[in-house]
Amino acid sequence: MARKKTHLPEFDPLAGEGESTTSVLSDVHVPIAAEAQLGAEGMIVAEYSLDHILPDYFQSRGGVLPRSISVDLLKGKINPQEALVAWKEITAKEEAQERQLVLLQKLADSIRANGLINAIHIAEAEDIEGYLILAGERRYWAFWLLQDQYGGYERIPAILHPDPLRFLQIAENEDVEPLSTVSRARQVALAYLELMGIRPPATLPEKDGDYWDFYRLALKDPEELIGATYRPRGLWEEMEQRLGMTRPSILRLMKVITLPERALERSDRWSLGHRQLLSIINAPGDYQEELVDLTIEHNLAGSTLSRLVKLAGESDKSAYKKALKRLRGEKTEEAKNALRRPPMEKHTLRLVSGIKGIEKESRGDFGQMARLIVGNQPEAAHDLAGALEKAAAAIRDELRAKAKKENKTNK
Repeated sequence: MARKKTHLPEFDPLAGEGESTTSVLSDVHVPIAAEAQLGAEGMIVAEYSLDHILPDYFQSRGGVLPRSISVDLLKGKINPQEALVAWKEITAKEEAQERQLVLLQKLADSIRANGLINAIHIAEAEDIEGYLILAGERRYWAFWLLQDQYGGYERIPAILHPDPLRFLQIAENEDVEPLSTVSRARQVALAYLELMGIRPPATLPEKDGDYWDFYRLALKDPEELIGATYRPRGLWEEMEQRLGMTRPSILRLMKVITLPERALERSDRWSLGHRQLLSIINAPGDYQEELVDLTIEHNLAGSTLSRLVKLAGESDKSAYKKALKRLRGEKTEEAKNALRRPPMEKHTLRLVSGIKGIEKESRGDFGQMARLIVGNQPEAAHDLAGALEKAAAAIRDELRAKAKKENKTNK
């Protein structure tokens, strides 16, 4: 049965280009969220009952639980314990969900061993009695896991904010586990809509498609979105400051949410990479879902996807079909086993092979690598340098620990 086509708004970064002479950002209630301080005016720091706290349906990370379970939880059809049971049933069937549960269990074990280092952030919910999580949903669910496994853990340290600002989530996201590409796209959309004075609806969507429709509001031109000819003055500068990105990077991420709903869902669940998704969004719309499926199934690199996208854009599709046939025919048993590796392991092994390839091609001249990176991705170069330094330090620590362990064994 053919899938029903959904009309999506075309993202035009030049629509409404320019700046309003009458509207400024201060007209919208979005003060920059300073880092929360214990006892700061307007905030209440205390321990709150888990029973009175619920996750936020609209957030950049997309939430810990599958959305169908989150909807039932937020509508009061199930309680958090029942939500965990339902999630565990799904994790037994889906590798991507199982990975999330494993990571959450590691966090719970860390909290049990070391305590909760950072309190979660909450605000009073508008449509339900209780509090909504602004930041720290994984810590919240880790407490529920601990309560289920050991008892206790009925209250969690939290900072109560007077206003549910989305920028608190953004600031928090920069300090914890890196966001996936779809999550970064969600974060950009949330930031843009917040600055335009638009916040998520108080009522939950009736169907899954409505979830992505909210984020796609960011694709609309200002006239359609807020009834103004231009965006508020200084909006792009504010976006760059708050997100720590250049405007071209922001616009590229916004294009990610033009993908069809199912493609977004799968890309989100399997944490497809930035280059992979940037290739896929350039493909004809009818091929985007298929390319996402192929990427997940075969762990396709961005360069391979770029070639497939180019073939998919040709009027004669025979070359594209041959490429798919060849790709599926080359799926050896070794490749199948590699696909079962957790994404973290896949990315790690890819990093090792990538560095070896660069060293071989450049004959050890990593200065050449640096020049290419800075020349092509200047906005990401600084962050990459910091990440590589951290990775090198972690590898040396692991090597020292391994050597120390081997010495003890030999003695």
